[in-house]
Amino acid sequence: MKKSFGLIAAVMLFLLGAQTLMASGTIRGRVFDRDTKEGLPGANVTIRGTSVGTATDLNGAFVIPNAPAGEQTILVSYIGYRSTSAAVTVPEGGLLKQDFGMVAVALQGQEVIVMGQAQGQMQAINQQLASDKIVSIVSEARIQELPDFNAAQAISRLPGVSTLQSSGEANKVVIRGLAPKFNQITIGGVSLATTGSTQIGVTSQGGTSGSISNDRSVDLSMMSPYMIKSISVFKSLTPDMNANSIGGTVNMELREAPSDFHSDFLFQSGYTQKSNQYGNFRGVASVSTRFFDDQFGVYLLGNIEQYDRDADNMNAGYEITSDTHGENGYLPVRVTNVQLNRHFETRKRFGGNLILDYALPSGSIKLVNMFSRLNSEYRDYRTILNYSSLTS
Repeated sequence: MKKSFGLIAAVMLFLLGAQTLMASGTIRGRVFDRDTKEGLPGANVTIRGTSVGTATDLNGAFVIPNAPAGEQTILVSYIGYRSTSAAVTVPEGGLLKQDFGMVAVALQGQEVIVMGQAQGQMQAINQQLASDKIVSIVSEARIQELPDFNAAQAISRLPGVSTLQSSGEANKVVIRGLAPKFNQITIGGVSLATTGSTQIGVTSQGGTSGSISNDRSVDLSMMSPYMIKSISVFKSLTPDMNANSIGGTVNMELREAPSDFHSDFLFQSGYTQKSNQYGNFRGVASVSTRFFDDQFGVYLLGNIEQYDRDADNMNAGYEITSDTHGENGYLPVRVTNVQLNRHFETRKRFGGNLILDYALPSGSIKLVNMFSRLNSEYRDYRTILNYSSLTS
């Protein structure tokens, strides 16, 4: 009798589970800005009266599996935009496609002066709120507003991030005070090859004899910020991330083709007072479009830059003249030599980016091609003043 009762209970539970599965469906769609048609990442999408919901991805797309079947109301909210809703009918065991165009909340009066910057950070703020990690994000609009020459300078504007510099230009990222070799740089989640010393062995640099070189850092000075869609800096590791960085991880997403045809051109010029030249310039051009009902996208970008990195510096050598401390508490010293350095440098950067993507029902296939080259021409003039033969 007990066996029969157990069998009946198991059958009832199976039928109840099957009925529950049949009483659900899938909702798929996209949340975008109604004016610009750009996707809104991190938007909150929920079903009214339930705890079922999700957040949109970097392209503004979302998927809600196991949504209750029947008549439902979908709610969408996003910081800086007016919340919206839609009454839909979810088919049992079927798929419902529903897109949402969001309208930005208009600002009145003098506040419209900063509306551009505020709107540029809306996406970044929403992504940070929707993330389950400790992350700082710079959006595409914010990157283009900043006068940065390379990706390293754009990343350095985030809290807890600094850079190493070469001739006054940032080139490598320091996270939480840890050297660049302890950090990971990725593009779309794929690690970049190291551009530091890839040979493990004794270095040939002066004063480092017998030391070991194992530099796995990445030089970002060759990468134009106009290629980048967003920058995310993760300062702590989670179980779903690779455990190959101590300081943190920098992930960059490259730009893709939007839904409509777009073309942009930017040209800037500058003047260097030290060299008294007007040879500094920057040119960026891009074109993008989509084909086959927005399934296939093509994005092409090219950039060229030239600028001066002239600098002056001075080094001095000294020797201790006595082992007796002076009245100021220090050992007496005298200058033995002074070296005056005059550095002339012109840097030229060439870059290109071609991204092909094909949208699938549950994702996309991307082909990313990136080219970047940095040429540096420099001359050093040194004047050494030797005082070692002079007596004090």
